[in-house]
Amino acid sequence: MAERVPKDGSDYAPFLTLCFEEEIMGEAYFIGLTRYFPEPHQREKLSLLSRIERCVADSARPLLERHGLSPRSDDELHAIGAEGVIRHSGSTWRKFMEDITVTFPQYMDEFAALVRVAPSDDHVLLKPFTTHEIAGIEFAKRELNGDPDSAEILNNYIRNFQS
Repeated sequence: MAERVPKDGSDYAPFLTLCFEEEIMGEAYFIGLTRYFPEPHQREKLSLLSRIERCVADSARPLLERHGLSPRSDDELHAIGAEGVIRHSGSTWRKFMEDITVTFPQYMDEFAALVRVAPSDDHVLLKPFTTHEIAGIEFAKRELNGDPDSAEILNNYIRNFQS
């Protein structure tokens, strides 16, 4: 992760592009996971996680346009994202939720670094990068605790984007 974190403003544009691209990859990743977690409630929650990735990517598009950035195509990024699901072959839902609680905080650190090197005018539009990770972590914790309403936080996040 350290080699990915931007060090100064000159690193901002390429890192913003990468962060955006990873949201599109994440969209395909979560949909691809339905092959390994076929229970209806799991598929529904993976679909919500996928929709959140798209919400965040869509919210960042104005930043890409503002800075004249050209990410790779959605098709190319979806293919890359779909490749990441194989590592979950044979995994349990519980293990996957545990993984979220470990990996998502690392992304928050990266997004915090992105904000540090971003022009101040971009800060508001960068906020969804961090907030969606917080929602994902809270969701996973609720799942691990057996909360039957664990998806509520994901649904609320999506509703806030649509309003």
